[in-house]
Amino acid sequence: MNVERLEAAIWEDPDDWTKFVALARLHAQAGRRQRALMYLREVGHRVPRGADAHATIGEVYVALGEAARAEPHLKLAIAIAPKQASTRLLFARSLLAHARFGEAEVALRLAAKLGATATEVRRAIAGGLDRTEDPESARRRLEARQGEGDDEAAIASLLSMLETDVEPRAAQPDFASDLEWLRVSEALELFFARRSTGRLLVVDAARRGEVQLLEGSVIDLRIAGRASLVDHLIHRYALEDGLAAAVSVDVLEARLLQSGQVDRTDLTEVVEGWCARGLAELMTWPQGRLTFEPQPPGDAVDVIQLDTRRLVLAATSVAPNP
Repeated sequence: MNVERLEAAIWEDPDDWTKFVALARLHAQAGRRQRALMYLREVGHRVPRGADAHATIGEVYVALGEAARAEPHLKLAIAIAPKQASTRLLFARSLLAHARFGEAEVALRLAAKLGATATEVRRAIAGGLDRTEDPESARRRLEARQGEGDDEAAIASLLSMLETDVEPRAAQPDFASDLEWLRVSEALELFFARRSTGRLLVVDAARRGEVQLLEGSVIDLRIAGRASLVDHLIHRYALEDGLAAAVSVDVLEARLLQSGQVDRTDLTEVVEGWCARGLAELMTWPQGRLTFEPQPPGDAVDVIQLDTRRLVLAATSVAPNP
């Protein structure tokens, strides 16, 4: 159907949002920017609460170079259907258009995990940085930004993605994102793949949680206002109450193991059960902010390192800590 016939047909069923988006796409492809934007605005209340609808609108906005207008639609599409790789790729393009390199890297890695090919990832990077999708131009833009800010590791990772298949890297950039589009479990799997060391902060309007990672493995989990893992171990093994303020998790675990009061297998089960219940609570928070803060490995004495993927799986089948 050509543009003229489609424009005549939309008023036969003015509630059909798909025709308005189709017209917007056709005008965008023909370089008629203002008419494309006009039809996108006409979508308005007609669009249903569906992932495909919002992803399609976001796609046209991205094609028009309107990344800021695309973002809310793409976030909503991801929240409704978080396993759509194509939407993650579009979202990465919109983030790259605003030089949000750390968040874009996260979106691209998740897209790859969901089935996006290396070619699709490279095209998304090129398209986000260069409207003509020229990989060489995208590479030059990334290289020009190296050394200018805190995104050095993310930029290096994006450059690598332009060259090769997407593989886990050791880079550990700071990043912040919304729970609406990146879940706690997805963030943990990303940092497990990177073997990241640091803390993942989860904050909503009234609550705060923290997951401590060592080389990608979970070693501690805390939720403000709740008993800590140290408190739990002291209570479980009837240790002196004063220890809670005096020792860290790794020191307490090492003391328990050295005393012979518990073996490593049993202690790991106890720690995993506690952290799984805490993670189960964090995974129920529908809104909020995720922030990862890289930290040096430190001098942990004999800390229990949990298998992050196993922990995420366990968290889906347990009740949160009381």
